[in-house]
Amino acid sequence: MKREARIILATLLVCGLILGALFSEWLCLAFVMWVILAPKAASFIVAGVSIGCILIAIRIAKRRAWGRLCATILISAAALTSALAPFQVGREVLEIVRPIHFALMLPFYEMQIRALPTSEPRIQEFNWGGMLFASYGVLYDETDEIGAPAQSQKWLVRMHNTDITCGSDAPVADVRHMIGHYYLTGFGC
Repeated sequence: MKREARIILATLLVCGLILGALFSEWLCLAFVMWVILAPKAASFIVAGVSIGCILIAIRIAKRRAWGRLCATILISAAALTSALAPFQVGREVLEIVRPIHFALMLPFYEMQIRALPTSEPRIQEFNWGGMLFASYGVLYDETDEIGAPAQSQKWLVRMHNTDITCGSDAPVADVRHMIGHYYLTGFGC
């Protein structure tokens, strides 16, 4: 396989991983867990990838293919940054991905909310999943109490056995207002 074809293949692989990360929190989680469980292997891989990227960049520079050189340097920098600081990169990616996920799913959420009875203030959870003990998602809260500094006793009683509170009386943490009555929040269960 020619070196240019390898570079294109590596670029497509990295772009695929980036797109996968944008649309799948599980991919980010799997990468982070891999780095936690195998730090020495990760160090060797990062060192090998770094040396490989430098060699490829030198070769491309000798050919004076400046556009390809810039692309190689940018992709290499992104890959190395995510390998060296996976937690920070993971958090930043999720800060970008979650609002995009919310925007894409908003029509579905609106349809689900319209189907709820209006006899009392509507509350609906849209759990995006996560780990067994914690996950993330959207809460539609017509009372907007989840975004308040303190929730009323009536609201806490209503939310007691939901994924939001998990049967706990502790205040809901990590709440981010999106639009209207929609909130991005962590789920305790």
